[in-house]
Amino acid sequence: MGQNNVSDFSFSKNRILNDENIELVKKSIEKNDFRISFDKAEIPKQLFEIFYKWKNDPFLIANPNEKFNATDEINNSLPNRQLTSIFQNKEYLILNYKHGGFGFHHHIIWCKIDNDKISDIWICTTSNHIDNYLILKENIENFTRIISLKNGQKIKLNSLCF
Repeated sequence: MGQNNVSDFSFSKNRILNDENIELVKKSIEKNDFRISFDKAEIPKQLFEIFYKWKNDPFLIANPNEKFNATDEINNSLPNRQLTSIFQNKEYLILNYKHGGFGFHHHIIWCKIDNDKISDIWICTTSNHIDNYLILKENIENFTRIISLKNGQKIKLNSLCF
């Protein structure tokens, strides 16, 4: 993410890279008024646009019942991601998915939504399958930062891989 220009977004790249949104994420899930879905059609198109601008990646993702490239064996006919769940209310969207390829893992992507636009975002990796609210809450509360060095700066690895 740090390699591409994201200045045309209203949210701060530095807030994302420094995990400054984690407290807002924790506070937002306390409401417990999310509806859950398991259909990639529920992912806002704005999120796909952000990912494409950040990494020039069309962010291909399979539904939970569809095949995806879960291993490091190259299979370009399948997406490297598979949806686990989407939690959404009026203000927030939390996307959870499996990420295959080299080093299988899971992601949690939290977005604040204002007037149908994504106004803030937080991204992390986890080793857990998240398909219900209690597991989501536990993962966010127990999130451990992974530090990576890039260009002499400390950057959270969770924010660079999606």
